[in-house]
Amino acid sequence: MSVIPKIARLSKHVVLPPAIETVFPAAALPGGDVEVRGKHLGPRVSTLPMVSVDGLSARVSMSRDERVCFRVPERASTGLIEVRNADGASNGI
Repeated sequence: MSVIPKIARLSKHVVLPPAIETVFPAAALPGGDVEVRGKHLGPRVSTLPMVSVDGLSARVSMSRDERVCFRVPERASTGLIEVRNADGASNGI
């Protein structure tokens, strides 16, 4: 009788931060809705990503791995859009 040791398989979780590829529309007034497309934009650990415009927090209305929709903050002016989730921060666009 041979004894075969049990080997536990560990899955490796690769952490990839959000990456913004496109924004539609290219410009929007405060209170307007914007859609960002890219990769790794979705929720992590059941928590929605955070979006900021010109450093101001935006309200996220929908989030999937390849897109996120948000409303432009009332006090926002021209500035970078950034998406953050548990895996890190995106490029600014």
